[in-house]
Amino acid sequence: MKIKNKIGIGADIVRVNRFEIVKNDKKFLNKVFSKKEIEYCRNKANAAERFAAKFAGKEAVMKAFSAFNKKMNLSDVEIINKNKSPKVIIKNLKGFNINLSLSHERDYAVAFALITKE
Repeated sequence: MKIKNKIGIGADIVRVNRFEIVKNDKKFLNKVFSKKEIEYCRNKANAAERFAAKFAGKEAVMKAFSAFNKKMNLSDVEIINKNKSPKVIIKNLKGFNINLSLSHERDYAVAFALITKE
Protein backbone atom coordinates (compact mmCIF):
# COMPACT_ATOMS: atom_id res chain seq x y z
CA MET A 1 0.00 0.00 0.00
CA LYS A 2 1.41 3.35 -1.02
CA ILE A 3 0.51 6.39 1.07
CA LYS A 4 0.92 9.68 -0.72
CA ASN A 5 -0.11 12.00 2.12
CA LYS A 6 1.50 12.19 5.51
CA ILE A 7 -0.64 10.76 8.31
CA GLY A 8 -0.52 11.54 12.01
CA ILE A 9 -1.81 8.94 14.45
CA GLY A 10 -2.24 9.39 18.18
CA ALA A 11 -3.74 7.37 21.02
CA ASP A 12 -4.24 7.91 24.72
CA ILE A 13 -5.80 6.13 27.69
CA VAL A 14 -6.78 7.78 30.97
CA ARG A 15 -8.02 6.48 34.32
CA VAL A 16 -11.44 7.98 34.99
CA ASN A 17 -10.83 8.21 38.76
CA ARG A 18 -8.30 11.01 38.12
CA PHE A 19 -11.23 13.12 36.91
CA GLU A 20 -13.46 12.22 39.86
CA ILE A 21 -10.93 14.18 41.89
CA VAL A 22 -10.61 17.23 39.60
CA LYS A 23 -14.10 17.49 38.10
CA ASN A 24 -14.91 20.32 40.53
CA ASP A 25 -11.49 22.02 40.41
CA LYS A 26 -12.34 25.20 38.49
CA LYS A 27 -8.71 26.27 38.06
CA PHE A 28 -7.71 22.96 36.47
CA LEU A 29 -10.84 22.69 34.33
CA ASN A 30 -10.49 26.25 32.99
CA LYS A 31 -6.83 25.64 32.16
CA VAL A 32 -7.50 22.46 30.17
CA PHE A 33 -11.08 22.67 28.87
CA SER A 34 -13.15 25.28 27.04
CA LYS A 35 -16.40 26.61 28.50
CA LYS A 36 -18.35 24.50 25.99
CA GLU A 37 -16.47 21.35 27.01
CA ILE A 38 -17.02 22.00 30.72
CA GLU A 39 -20.71 22.71 30.23
CA TYR A 40 -21.18 19.57 28.10
CA CYS A 41 -19.44 17.28 30.61
CA ARG A 42 -21.18 18.73 33.66
CA ASN A 43 -24.62 18.39 32.05
CA LYS A 44 -24.21 14.67 31.38
CA ALA A 45 -24.35 11.66 33.65
CA ASN A 46 -20.91 10.37 34.61
CA ALA A 47 -19.17 13.75 34.23
CA ALA A 48 -15.79 12.29 35.21
CA GLU A 49 -15.97 9.80 32.32
CA ARG A 50 -16.77 12.65 29.92
CA PHE A 51 -13.91 14.83 31.16
CA ALA A 52 -11.53 11.85 30.98
CA ALA A 53 -12.57 11.06 27.39
CA LYS A 54 -12.13 14.68 26.26
CA PHE A 55 -8.73 14.83 27.99
CA ALA A 56 -7.64 11.59 26.29
CA GLY A 57 -8.90 13.03 23.00
CA LYS A 58 -6.83 16.19 23.42
CA GLU A 59 -3.73 14.10 24.19
CA ALA A 60 -4.33 11.82 21.19
CA VAL A 61 -4.76 14.82 18.87
CA MET A 62 -1.57 16.43 20.17
CA LYS A 63 0.35 13.18 19.65
CA ALA A 64 -1.01 12.85 16.11
CA PHE A 65 0.05 16.41 15.27
CA SER A 66 3.63 15.60 16.30
CA ALA A 67 3.97 13.88 12.89
CA PHE A 68 3.59 17.36 11.38
CA ASN A 69 5.95 19.01 13.91
CA LYS A 70 3.02 20.99 15.32
CA LYS A 71 3.23 21.76 19.01
CA MET A 72 0.19 22.84 20.98
CA ASN A 73 -1.27 22.99 24.47
CA LEU A 74 -4.26 21.08 25.78
CA SER A 75 -6.25 24.33 25.80
CA ASP A 76 -5.60 24.80 22.05
CA VAL A 77 -7.61 21.65 21.31
CA GLU A 78 -11.38 21.89 21.72
CA ILE A 79 -13.57 18.82 21.35
CA ILE A 80 -17.24 19.52 20.82
CA ASN A 81 -20.00 17.04 20.20
CA LYS A 82 -21.77 17.29 16.87
CA ASN A 83 -24.44 14.72 15.96
CA LYS A 84 -23.15 12.40 18.70
CA SER A 85 -19.63 12.47 17.22
CA PRO A 86 -16.59 14.38 18.47
CA LYS A 87 -15.52 17.35 16.36
CA VAL A 88 -12.07 18.83 16.94
CA ILE A 89 -11.41 22.55 16.73
CA ILE A 90 -7.81 23.80 16.87
CA LYS A 91 -7.19 27.48 17.50
CA ASN A 92 -5.26 29.18 14.68
CA LEU A 93 -4.67 26.02 12.65
CA LYS A 94 -6.25 25.20 9.31
CA GLY A 95 -5.63 22.72 6.51
CA PHE A 96 -5.98 19.42 8.36
CA ASN A 97 -8.63 16.69 8.48
CA ILE A 98 -8.96 15.43 12.04
CA ASN A 99 -10.77 12.19 12.83
CA LEU A 100 -11.24 11.34 16.49
CA SER A 101 -12.78 8.38 18.27
CA LEU A 102 -13.55 8.53 22.01
CA SER A 103 -14.75 5.78 24.31
CA HIS A 104 -15.26 5.53 28.06
CA GLU A 105 -16.58 3.01 30.52
CA ARG A 106 -16.30 3.16 34.31
CA ASP A 107 -12.54 2.91 34.90
CA TYR A 108 -10.96 4.05 31.63
CA ALA A 109 -11.37 6.48 28.76
CA VAL A 110 -9.53 6.01 25.46
CA ALA A 111 -9.06 8.09 22.34
CA PHE A 112 -7.64 7.56 18.87
CA ALA A 113 -6.84 10.38 16.45
CA LEU A 114 -6.03 10.24 12.75
CA ILE A 115 -4.89 13.43 11.02
CA THR A 116 -4.16 14.15 7.36
CA LYS A 117 -3.42 17.35 5.47
CA GLU A 118 -6.26 18.69 3.33
